[in-house]
Amino acid sequence: MRRVEAGSQKARIKKQLNNILDTITNCDCVRKLQNKIGRAKEQLLVLSRYPGEVEATNNGSKQKLQPSVIQREVTNGYRAKWTPNAEVDVRTMVDTAKHKGQKFLPNNPQYPRLSQNWRG
Repeated sequence: MRRVEAGSQKARIKKQLNNILDTITNCDCVRKLQNKIGRAKEQLLVLSRYPGEVEATNNGSKQKLQPSVIQREVTNGYRAKWTPNAEVDVRTMVDTAKHKGQKFLPNNPQYPRLSQNWRG
């Protein structure tokens, strides 16, 4: 029954998006918005494809990246330009592993503290 509701909801959302995109307007702002919606249409429908699995906002992602923002502010930034991106990449991989119930790094007796901090 849940699948039928999700399917009908997806169809309803698609119809509404199509109505928005098919609306004729003389306003440049509205046309720009229609173009953006048209380009992102499939991304907007991800929520309906994975009901309950995808957050409707990116608040969770922002909260998970907050430690790296604090670290950057406390240390007055990074010396190397690649460092912030690398930190975000590692945090993303760790969180993805946790979400899947996997360990990011196996127990490694040579690096016990590293393994403890980055395990999923």
